Amino acid sequence: MRNKLQSCNQLLLLCLTILLFDACEIAPKPFNLFTPLTFQDSASQQEIQQLMPEKPSAILLQNWGFAIGDPKQGLTVNPVAIPNPNSLVLTPHRINMPNTPLWYFKRIQLNTPQLLVINADDGAQVYYGGKRVKQHLPDCFALDATSDSMDLVIRVLNNALEGGLRKAELVNFEEGINYFNQVATLKMTTGQNESIPVRMLYAKPFIQRLEAGKYDIKIVADSNAVLKLSYGTQPKQLTKTVAYQKQVEGIFTFSLSDLKPDTTYYFQIKQPPFYSELFALKTEDTTLPFGFTAWGDSQGGWKTFQTLAQNMVQKSPAFSIGLGDLVADGSEPSQWLGFLYALQPLSSTVPIFPVIGNHDYDGYYDDLIPVLYQQHIRSDNYFAWTYNNCYFVALDPNERFPIGIQDKQREWFFEQIASKAWKNSEWRFVLLHQPPYSQGWKGYHGDEFIRELIDQNAASAKIDFVLSGHSHCYERWSKQYEQQQTHFLILGGAGGGLEDAESSEYPKMDTVIKAHHYGYFNVNKEGIDFEVIGLKGEVLEKIRFAK
Repeated sequence: MRNKLQSCNQLLLLCLTILLFDACEIAPKPFNLFTPLTFQDSASQQEIQQLMPEKPSAILLQNWGFAIGDPKQGLTVNPVAIPNPNSLVLTPHRINMPNTPLWYFKRIQLNTPQLLVINADDGAQVYYGGKRVKQHLPDCFALDATSDSMDLVIRVLNNALEGGLRKAELVNFEEGINYFNQVATLKMTTGQNESIPVRMLYAKPFIQRLEAGKYDIKIVADSNAVLKLSYGTQPKQLTKTVAYQKQVEGIFTFSLSDLKPDTTYYFQIKQPPFYSELFALKTEDTTLPFGFTAWGDSQGGWKTFQTLAQNMVQKSPAFSIGLGDLVADGSEPSQWLGFLYALQPLSSTVPIFPVIGNHDYDGYYDDLIPVLYQQHIRSDNYFAWTYNNCYFVALDPNERFPIGIQDKQREWFFEQIASKAWKNSEWRFVLLHQPPYSQGWKGYHGDEFIRELIDQNAASAKIDFVLSGHSHCYERWSKQYEQQQTHFLILGGAGGGLEDAESSEYPKMDTVIKAHHYGYFNVNKEGIDFEVIGLKGEVLEKIRFAK
């Protein structure tokens, strides 16, 4: 009874507040619309574990027939082309066969419908009774009951160095669905303050620059409540208001256009009668010098990444580049909220250009369409932009299996490097998650497809920089292509676990440093002054690039 009275009082208070606001037309004080995501810290992780529902009993499948597949078959395989097993393996099973499909075979009989739960590197496809079975939930496949035994075949698509089938288990279908739905709900709701009668926002704004003068601002809310954005060039005169351009699952996108260069715009998120704090966006610089930051592989290491993001703010960059593996599991909604929350000291201040990585595709190996990346981050997986005297081309080699780029992206890439804007730029950057060359990850030397793409075009396209992640360390190598010098930088230390101390024997990079870091580029009239900055703000390497 007491709780009902409290709820009624809260509702009455909200109604009175709205009436007074409308009648008096007095601007309310800013209200903190942003609730902290408590699942970010270790204490709340323990809290979630305590609240977790009991996991349903499972049947672990450990003995499998095995065969190595043909990479030329690509992403999808007709069931008639499934190979025959030629050996036996036990799970967990991992093998050093990058960019290769791995096949696992077992004959089973199911008396009741089951949910097949798979843990595989990097992703899995399932065939049951000679037919392809699509995902029911991320990494979960619904299998029907049968009157006779059936062939269960799992095709693991290994993109990285080592991969394979870690675990496969069967749980009762209804019990499994209920369990995973409860877990997802728990991860998304822990930390919300239910006593506040207003829809909360999970993270501060996420700014993206589409082109000169045109920006998108994304907001992730805990509901589909109506939000508006007001902005202007004076902090106390937000004279323009825009409604959201689109909304998907509580993710709102506001589009701002015709913004003047070298101008600071102030903006505020509104859900009357509540207003957010005031944010500031500085549009593109038209003069030198300017700076930007780059980082990769934040990948679930949110405390480390948040510290780096806070440190990057102190540099006042014009924008910031993420080099892939933004999250540890691209099909997990709470991972994307964790990423946005950790990034928000930076993302609510400057535009972010996020390149997609292989882990951002996790859970989407049915069709390689990274739905949550497209919803939370950006709809296009490859893109380009100019800024002052620099041209940037971001590629996505993870859109196909084995890694590579489809014909459409390939044609687009060659259009970019043949464009007048690319040729007229003083500095030319190619960005992609996997590096063409790497030494810091033992046993890994870079990806052959990317290496061929860069080696064949570095001289003719005059590529100055190739920025990558994937290897969880910092690496640098300057390579000469005829008259063109190309600098390969790996900036993969933004949060994920660092590479082991031992490195590969080749290629011989100029520098390998295994520490969490980000890169800072100061573009000036003399060249580019580049710094690698560690977790405590220490400079790990400093170098000037000049022509």
